[in-house]
Formats: sequence, structure tokens, C-alpha cells
Amino acid sequence: LNGRHGTILHYQTQSSRYLVQLEANISNFIGGDSTAPVAIKPENLLQTGVKVKIHGLHSQPRLNGKEGTVSAYSKERNRYIVQLNPSLLSTTAPREISIQPINIRIPNGMCVRLEGLQRTPQWNGKYGTIVGWVEDESGMSGSGRYEVRLSRQYAVRVKMENVRL
Repeated sequence: LNGRHGTILHYQTQSSRYLVQLEANISNFIGGDSTAPVAIKPENLLQTGVKVKIHGLHSQPRLNGKEGTVSAYSKERNRYIVQLNPSLLSTTAPREISIQPINIRIPNGMCVRLEGLQRTPQWNGKYGTIVGWVEDESGMSGSGRYEVRLSRQYAVRVKMENVRL
């Protein structure tokens, strides 16, 4: 199922999984796989198609400030695959880059998963909504934290590397 695309039908509270209808592809027809929805753990899903802004790249500074679309995530490499619009690059073909989580800005309103928190490990694995970006008091450009709302009453500020789409 890795790398497959689908649509979330609903969340199953009893199993803590999402019921996902996978998109049909040629292997479904050749292998005779069922088109029945599958139950998938939230941590095994990735929101693709999310528009992000690139920042803080030292190796390719001309890409800073450009927007791209998340198409995949490599857990092993801890990098998002971001597709760049050719019109932004003065080229004719789309270009994909592999980029660290600290080099993208996820827009407000996106659901994210918290992970890797050391001081507050009880929040690891929890989901929330990004409600803002707060610059660090140091004033260094690009340094700061996401403000993530976990409930109506509670929000946390976390580093860029502690959120996953």
C-alpha cells in the first residue's frame, strides 16, 4: 500500500484508524485486488497536495520564498518531496526536490502530527491544527515555532522539525 493515493472516507474511533478508498490502478485489474476500502493508522498517512513555502535553503538559495506542493515523505531520510511549479523556475518541466522539514513552512489550517518532542513527550503522536507561526525572540530570520491547536482550550508551540503532515 505504500505510495498509493486514496480518499479518506471516515475515521473509525473503535480501531483508531481511517477508512481509506484507494485509487484504482492497473495492478488492481491485473492482480485482481479488491477495491474495498482499507483501514489505515493515522501515522501511516500523508497529506499530499499541500502547498508549502520553501525557506532557509543554503544550497539553493534562489528557491527560498518559492511555493511547492508536497508529493511524498521519506521517513528514512526525514525529507519531504516537494514539486516545484515550472513557471516559478523559468523551466518547462516540473521539478521535485527532497527537502528537510525545517526548510518548509506549512500553512495555517493544516492538520499535523506532533513527534520528537523531548520536554513534553505526552504530546507525541497527537494531532492538531496549525494556527500560526511565531518568530523567536532572537529575531533571526526563519527561526521560530508553529503554534498548533490541540483542542479548543489548548495550543502548543513546537519547532519545525516536530510536526509532520
